[in-house]
Amino acid sequence: MKPNRRDKYVKARFSEDEFRALDTNAKAVKMTRSAYLRHATIDVLPEQAIAFFQQAEALKQIRIELLKQGTNLNQIARSYNTYGTERAMEFFEDVLSRLLVASNMLYERIDQVLDQLYRDQEGGE
Repeated sequence: MKPNRRDKYVKARFSEDEFRALDTNAKAVKMTRSAYLRHATIDVLPEQAIAFFQQAEALKQIRIELLKQGTNLNQIARSYNTYGTERAMEFFEDVLSRLLVASNMLYERIDQVLDQLYRDQEGGE
């Protein structure tokens, strides 16, 4: 048996639209359907999957850091509520309130980005 003989096959199901897109994409790069699928699944997708999971992991780490910052801000607010002067309290309440709002907005945005990344990854399968 020749070492590069392609005697294995994979059966996959496609919707009509997906099938047309597959053929359109393969023709656009002047490849057969089989060659295009081999290239997409062996050469391209693993690199994209690795990049996706690296990006997702980085966003998770940012999210964790934001949670820690939110906890620290809450501790600062609690400390000033307990020990601060009234004037300092007004100032720090305003600053801390804005920081907490900004942190929450970033946290929610990161969740949205992560959700979209995961949806994109699932949609590409």
